[in-house]
Amino acid sequence: YSSAASDVYKRQAAIELQRGDLQQSVRYLDKADAQASATLNNRGVLKLLQGDLDSAESYFKQAQAKGSVEAGANLEEMVNKRKDDAIFGK
Repeated sequence: YSSAASDVYKRQAAIELQRGDLQQSVRYLDKADAQASATLNNRGVLKLLQGDLDSAESYFKQAQAKGSVEAGANLEEMVNKRKDDAIFGK
């Protein structure tokens, strides 16, 4: 896919994640540039919503390493979720 098409898929995946349509977001993420920071961040959000904190953390760290500010914020959010889970149980 072209860079422009990949950008559309990344944006659409983010919209579907916000809507809570995880299956549709996966379809768009699979078409986006797999190594783009936005794609990695969105995959992290997807994994976080699915409860897979280890995978989410990995995606967020990869996206953050590529310069994603959002991934850094999401990583902090995930750390807080881990703390909450430890305190209150899953």
